[in-house]
Amino acid sequence: MREETLYYNGEWQKAQSTDYTDVINPTTEETIGKVVNANQ
Repeated sequence: MREETLYYNGEWQKAQSTDYTDVINPTTEETIGKVVNANQ
């Protein structure tokens, strides 16, 4: 899986958080990705 940055203030920026939430396919319950938890 690839890791992405967050888009805010009109720019792609690296997240300060190292916490991620799994993205789950509801049909198969397979983890299909991870999303970084945004903070202020």
